[in-house]
Amino acid sequence: MLSYLKYMFVLLLLLLPYSTAITLYWTDNVDERIERINDDGSNRQLLLSGGSFPNLQDVAVDTIGNKFYWVDFTTDQIARANLDGSGVEVIINGAHSLGLSLDLNGGKIYWSEFSNGLLRRSNLDGSGAETILNVSTSARKTDLDLLNGKIYWSEETQIRRANLDGSGAETVVSGLSLSRDLSVDPLGEKVYWTDHSAGLLQRANYDGSGLQTLVTGLAAPAGVEVDIIGGKVYWVERDTDRLRRANLDGTSVEDVLTGITHPIGLTIESKAEFQANLANPVPEPHSVLLISLAGLFYFFRRGNESR
Repeated sequence: MLSYLKYMFVLLLLLLPYSTAITLYWTDNVDERIERINDDGSNRQLLLSGGSFPNLQDVAVDTIGNKFYWVDFTTDQIARANLDGSGVEVIINGAHSLGLSLDLNGGKIYWSEFSNGLLRRSNLDGSGAETILNVSTSARKTDLDLLNGKIYWSEETQIRRANLDGSGAETVVSGLSLSRDLSVDPLGEKVYWTDHSAGLLQRANYDGSGLQTLVTGLAAPAGVEVDIIGGKVYWVERDTDRLRRANLDGTSVEDVLTGITHPIGLTIESKAEFQANLANPVPEPHSVLLISLAGLFYFFRRGNESR
């Protein structure tokens, strides 16, 4: 299926105009805010603020349902709102969580529960909550690879993964200082993460081989996201209050935005929809563009890596 999709990507790209602009969302767990901005630094918008959610940890976006979701570590709630910040509703109570991910194909939210040592999921409206796996009480952030049917999560000193139903759990990478957040690249079959204590941005192959330190000397790095289409990796640094990016190999580090206070969670607006479409062999017309761009980038990157 992957070979078929890769060839289709290029054919579709020849037929369509495109833009690689993306929108980034981040959480501030001290000033109690969720904001977003274009990757060129324009159109910064405040979406959520106030005292109802005092410890905002992570954020995920459903561009199909026009909602964004977040977890709050103090109120133990998962909530959502419309993309303009209106219509706030709490959908899960009792979720002592640091991270969540969306499966728009399956209509599910996945999240970790830090103190309970659980991976859980529910429907997008919060109904049908269930535990899929008992894990470490240090479980932090999550990410999904829907193309291969996997959930990845960080456990401070290691990165682990399992099937979406919780079966087949295994360790991918171990011996880390404090892995804060992670992001997967389903096409390149790599997992990226920030090491909060060591001040590193790192990656490895899906089987744990080829571990690479991409960027050093970071100031308390937290949320991280891979932009497969644009060939960039984005992250936030808490101690220097900035949003940064680099090429996927760690070169060309640059600031996207400075002067943001206490950033911790990070996501790309189109991520969940892109993941869903990548795993769907018959993409919807409105999503063909994103998949086509990813396919072209995949070919370019693999060609450069083989030289």
